[in-house]
Amino acid sequence: MNLDDFQANIGWTETQCDMLFKGTLHIDEEVAADLARTIGPSKSFWIQRETGYREEQTSDSNWLKQLPVRELVRLGWIADKSLDGNRQAVLDFFGVSSPTEWSNYWPPVVLSTNFKHTFAFESEIASVASWLRRGELLADQTDCQEWSDQLARESISTIRRLTRIKDTKLMISKLASICASFGVAVIVEKPPQGCRATGATRWLSPSRALLLLSGRYQTDDHFWFAFFHELGHLILHRNQKTQIEMTGSSSKLENEANKFAQDAIIPSDRWAELSSLPKHLRSIVRFAASIGVSRSLVVGQLQHIGRIHHSELNWMKKKFNISNNSLE
Repeated sequence: MNLDDFQANIGWTETQCDMLFKGTLHIDEEVAADLARTIGPSKSFWIQRETGYREEQTSDSNWLKQLPVRELVRLGWIADKSLDGNRQAVLDFFGVSSPTEWSNYWPPVVLSTNFKHTFAFESEIASVASWLRRGELLADQTDCQEWSDQLARESISTIRRLTRIKDTKLMISKLASICASFGVAVIVEKPPQGCRATGATRWLSPSRALLLLSGRYQTDDHFWFAFFHELGHLILHRNQKTQIEMTGSSSKLENEANKFAQDAIIPSDRWAELSSLPKHLRSIVRFAASIGVSRSLVVGQLQHIGRIHHSELNWMKKKFNISNNSLE
């Protein structure tokens, strides 16, 4: 039946028909009776369809409210559209066909991802999922070799030297290239509001991993510690499923990743020297040069072990700004 015949047979105005097909006309008892008379099968059929449709729309509305849609638009991850358009744009972004599929897939992904993160609020899951998905989409554009544990370990000393490069774009480019050679797609992406993670890792396939960094703390010592922490998870905990680090907790796997990061930044045979290092510029610069890292990372580790206070020598650190991709 074409639309003109439908309108003539049901006896409605063009506006009523238009509202029906757009989903804005509520199917009450009278409307259901008209539909049953015109195209069948029964009035109760249409009442049931209306109830199911409205429940789904309500569910969709609540689902969209839980997601950082405005942030996705602001960051340019999806286009700014009408409510219905945003619904489809969000589904397309996440690679799912319905809110139910999103709920069944993405929260479990978030909760089984290794994070360098203090996770406090359940509402963050949607923002973290958005950030992970963005990293996943960008990783799909990265040409990676298959994972090699040996090459990953052998590359640590080479990666450490990248910390001394002042040009951020060059540094990130070299880091991504080295990591791609042993099966890791490194993505540096500013997260949406509500996502407070500094880094995350996820195996995209048995031979390829995503290492996602946010640069949240905006100093290069935090950036590099987050990187080596996540690399530690990939090397040490490949076959273990971990949960997000909860507020105030410290798991065995997190401690192992932290130790891996510390030894990647400061070789284990130089820790005694670091612990007694004089707290002045010349000594720090010389020590940093001798182990091939940025002086910022030495300052960060001196603060971490309590050799200096966290408020001391911060002027020696380099500012890391993801928004304009520059070190200051």
